[in-house]
Amino acid sequence: MAGEWLYVYLLIEFQSQIDPWMAVRAMVYTGLLYQDLIKSGAVAAGHHLPPVFPLVLCNGTGRWTAARDIAELIVPLPNALARYRPQHRYHLIDEGRIGEETLGQATSVAAELVRLETLAAGSGKASAMR
Repeated sequence: MAGEWLYVYLLIEFQSQIDPWMAVRAMVYTGLLYQDLIKSGAVAAGHHLPPVFPLVLCNGTGRWTAARDIAELIVPLPNALARYRPQHRYHLIDEGRIGEETLGQATSVAAELVRLETLAAGSGKASAMR
């Protein structure tokens, strides 16, 4: 990007149950990754840290209801202090909410994994596919 390498780290967390503190965990994982990159010398002082795309894959049966941004879990602050309230959002793929029509049209590896996992959890037909 603009003559520089651009690394994008994907942080993938598989969840079978709703975790009301997932936003905290995603922020911690990202912070730990950054600390490791700094400690190992992969990112030198004066350089930028790489972007992280936190992705949570939920394969449980219930609808995901947990906060998706750490800011939603922190008491709102008055206007003068509001900018100091941390924000860190993760992207959610709730497998149980992806319709068959959408999956049928999708041709990505991720869609294939969701199809296989949904099939295995739903009716036991996955054993016929092995």
